[in-house]
Amino acid sequence: MKKHDLLKAIGIVFLVYVVLTWIIPGGSFSSGVFTKTTTTPLGIGDLFLYPIATSVYQMFVLNALVVLAVGGLYGILNKTGILKSMVEGISKKFKGKETIFILLTTLFYALITAGLNLSLPLFLLIPLSIAILTTLGFNKMKSFLATFGAIIVGGMASFVGYNMDGYNYVNYFLSVEIEATIIYSIVLFVLVFGTLLTFILIGNKGEKKPKKGTKKEETKTEDSPLYNKTIKASKKPTTGIVLFIITVLLVFVSMFNWSALKIDFFDELYTKITSVTINDFAIFQKLLGSISAFGYWGNYEFVMLLVLLSLVTAWVYKLQMKEAMESFVDGVKEMLPVAVVVIFANLLLYTVNSTQTPFFQTIVNALVGGASKFNYFAIAGISSIGSIIYSSYPYLLFAIYDPMTTLMVKDINIISITVQSIYGIVSLVVPTSVMLVLGLKYMNISYKEYLKHIWKFVLTLLVVVTIAILIMAAI
Repeated sequence: MKKHDLLKAIGIVFLVYVVLTWIIPGGSFSSGVFTKTTTTPLGIGDLFLYPIATSVYQMFVLNALVVLAVGGLYGILNKTGILKSMVEGISKKFKGKETIFILLTTLFYALITAGLNLSLPLFLLIPLSIAILTTLGFNKMKSFLATFGAIIVGGMASFVGYNMDGYNYVNYFLSVEIEATIIYSIVLFVLVFGTLLTFILIGNKGEKKPKKGTKKEETKTEDSPLYNKTIKASKKPTTGIVLFIITVLLVFVSMFNWSALKIDFFDELYTKITSVTINDFAIFQKLLGSISAFGYWGNYEFVMLLVLLSLVTAWVYKLQMKEAMESFVDGVKEMLPVAVVVIFANLLLYTVNSTQTPFFQTIVNALVGGASKFNYFAIAGISSIGSIIYSSYPYLLFAIYDPMTTLMVKDINIISITVQSIYGIVSLVVPTSVMLVLGLKYMNISYKEYLKHIWKFVLTLLVVVTIAILIMAAI
C-alpha cells in the first residue's frame, strides 16, 4: 500500500474529475460574460487513454528527465566521494548546532523560491541537504518540510510571480506589477515562513533523545536517498565542490526571469556576443546554436548542464568510462520511481487541456459571476478547486484571468495574492501537486502518514493566511 499510495491517490482524484464531467455543465467567459454549454463527459476509454498520453507528453517527460539527470549526477558525486566529503564537512561544522542548520536550510529554500521562484531547479540541492539533515539526526518528515515543504511555502509568497522561461506569469495574465504587491508578499512570507519553522521546531519537543554513547544514538540516523554512506570521502574534493557550486549558480542565474525586475544586462550581453562577426559570419551565434540568453533557460538547458557536470566531474576524477556510466545509471535507477510519479501528478492537467472540458469555468461563474468586488472566500474557493485541477500555476492563472481582470479589476492585486497563497496551501495536500509528490516519493514517505502529520500545520497556515489577507483587503 505504502509503495503505491501516491499513484492510487492520483487515480482517485482523476476518477472524481471524470465523474464530475458527467454532472457539471461546461461554459466559458468572454470579457467577463459567462456562456453556459452542455456537459462533456469522459468515457471508460479515457480512463486508459489519458494516463498513457500523459506518460509520453513532452513537457511532463522533460520534468521527469530533470529528476533522472539529478539522480545520475549524484551517482557520479557518490562514486567520486565528493558527496561524502560535502556531507561530512558540513555536518561536522553544525554538530551541536543542528537547530541552526535546519533553520538556515528552511530559510534558504523558502527565500530562494519566494525570490527566484525556481522550484524544480532547487531539486539539484535537495539530495545534499537531505543527506546532511539525516546525518545530523533529523527524521524524514522534518527533512521533507525543511526542503520540499519550504519550497511550496516560499512559493505562496513569491515576490516576482511565477516564473518560467522568461515570463512573470502573474503580470502576464493578471497585469499585476511586482511593485504593487511586494509589501503584501513580504508580510505573507514572514507569516507563512514563521508558521512552517515553528511547526518544524516544535516537533523536536515530542522526540525523546537517546542518551549519549548508547547504541541507539549511534544508529539513529536514517538512510538518505542518493547518498551512499559506505563510500570513502574524496581526498581532493575541492575541484568537484567548486564545479558543483558554479553549476548551481549558473542554473539560478540562467533560469531566473531578470526582465521581471527590468534588468536587461543579460539580454544586452547576449545581443553583443551574438552580433560579433568574422568576415560577415556570425561566429558566436552559430557556436551558441539554440542557447538563449540568461533569463530564458528552461528544463532543456537544465538537463544539459546536469549531464555536462556529470561528464566533467567523471573526467576530472579520472573515472573509467564503464564505472562512470554505471554510477550515473545507478543514480538514474534510484530516481526512476520518483520520475514516474512526477509525470502522473500532471495527469489531470493533461486531461483538462487535451479535452478542453470547461466545467471549472462553471464553478468560477457560480462563485463570482456578476460580482463587482473582492470576496475572499469566493476567490479562495475558486483557487482551491483550480489548484487541484491545474498542477501548474500558470495554467490556473490562464483559466481565471478573464473574469478576474474584467469583473474585479479594481481588486486584482489582492486577488493575485489570494490565488497564489491558496494555491500553495492546496499544494501541500493534494496528489496533483508536483513538488509534493516529488518530495514524498523521494523521501519514501507514505501519503497517508504525511496527511496525518501535516493537517494541523495546513489548517494553521490557512487561518494565518485568511486573517492576513482579510486585513490587507480592509486596508
